[in-house]
Amino acid sequence: MRPNARDYLQSLDRDTRIINAGCGKGQHPTQAALDIVTINKELGRTQDLRLLIAGDLARGRTARSLAYLMGRQPGVSIDFVSPAELAMGHDMLAYLKRHNTPYRQLHSLDDAIAEADVVYMTRVQKERPLEGVSLSQLDIDCFKLTVKRAQRMKPGSCIMHPMPIVDEIEEGVERMVHAAYFRQSDNGVPVRMALLDMMMS
Repeated sequence: MRPNARDYLQSLDRDTRIINAGCGKGQHPTQAALDIVTINKELGRTQDLRLLIAGDLARGRTARSLAYLMGRQPGVSIDFVSPAELAMGHDMLAYLKRHNTPYRQLHSLDDAIAEADVVYMTRVQKERPLEGVSLSQLDIDCFKLTVKRAQRMKPGSCIMHPMPIVDEIEEGVERMVHAAYFRQSDNGVPVRMALLDMMMS
């Protein structure tokens, strides 16, 4: 029988170190760590900015962890863009309210992309079905980042993605000055190396 996770953790020695490398559709803390490092490197700050998170927010653990972490930063506001069926969970919205982080729930990138400092794209999680939701009936194009949409972004803003990219970012966007997702991916190596070094020492 598989042990209950809470019981298992309580049975461990107090010196046992655990790294959450992603838990289903819940959280992905190490991704959020490299994301905030990327934001700081790209913009020179992690405060006083508008963050746009788009895609499958109902099941996207990277989106949840980034919202969780950035929701603690002063002066941050968040726009969530998705079809209603893939909207951010009520628990995360309640968390943002508790931390007085302004947020909006929108249904098209066109509603907010020109204002965003960071556009954080995510893919549709087809491997995690939602009960009663048919992906074929969803308006996925509402959050597809096309070259035309990316051209409306303001100078100094950036595009991020936790990878892998499926079809939510149009080919050609990667050649634009805003595209930071390959640099973001590269940042994962030193950030996780630092985490491992901290844990082991």
